[in-house]
Amino acid sequence: MIKLDNLHKSFGSVKALAGLSLTINTGEIYGLLGANGAGKTTAVRIICGLLKPDMGTVHFQTNSAENVLKPALSQPFKPIGYMPQRGGLYDDLTVLENIRFFARAHGLKEPNLAAENVLQSNGLIPRASQLVGHLSGGWRQRVALATALLHAPRFLLLDEPTVGLDPQARTAMWQQLRSLSDNGVAILVTTHHVDEAARCDRIGYLESGKLTAQDVPAQLAVSLNLHAWSLSSSHAVLNQTALNLAPPNIKSTICQRDTNGYRLISNNPALPPTINAWASEQGIDVSTIAPNLSDALDWLASANQESH
Repeated sequence: MIKLDNLHKSFGSVKALAGLSLTINTGEIYGLLGANGAGKTTAVRIICGLLKPDMGTVHFQTNSAENVLKPALSQPFKPIGYMPQRGGLYDDLTVLENIRFFARAHGLKEPNLAAENVLQSNGLIPRASQLVGHLSGGWRQRVALATALLHAPRFLLLDEPTVGLDPQARTAMWQQLRSLSDNGVAILVTTHHVDEAARCDRIGYLESGKLTAQDVPAQLAVSLNLHAWSLSSSHAVLNQTALNLAPPNIKSTICQRDTNGYRLISNNPALPPTINAWASEQGIDVSTIAPNLSDALDWLASANQESH
């Protein structure tokens, strides 16, 4: 288990974290979402000991005993595997040389054997002799994940791990993460992708260094008390220009493009009568639909923009 307790961190006048508290359980994949600058990377770097918080603590609970990561930690906690946004690899070394280097840095007794095993398990054998600087972004990410897994960590921290990956490679990586979680690894992953958020066991939304929402993906919209409606028409020209002519939406309603037209999202259980009347005049059908994870994340992002 990883437990963050009231983490605060500022960089000059910029407050990156403002009392962040959350728990990631054994065998759980926890997705941390939020806009750029919300504090996701800062939180990850504090957890693995690369940054010192101004206030608060990080606790790690293993099967045997509790270990407390204090603010003055001088080196990363060994059971942690960390994959930064940019991978932290050496461009002028080959894939094999990078992995051997990190195996030795972790103090593994048989670094060459560990390197061979992780090359095999991550499908990197064909790339072993290639310079990392010549790899595509997707292959770099795969090598970076391999280096994070060398020492069989119990806690895995991944900062936007699928950047540059094609859909097939993303799916393969998430299958690998699920296999790790099934074997008891606690995983924290930051992402901007709705489909990746849906793969997590729980997700939290970070805004200005604070956790503003948290739930299992399928229930996030419910916990936010959201409601949704679909707007469609078989004869009216239903586009953003037409919608701009609609009566002003109440502040708590947002509009998003949908495959069948548009959808309205609100935390009010009923649409304003003016919108229903306008839709009827324009020949636009309004039907109630169930809000989904994408609606919830759009809602949170919209609220974040309004607050700024």
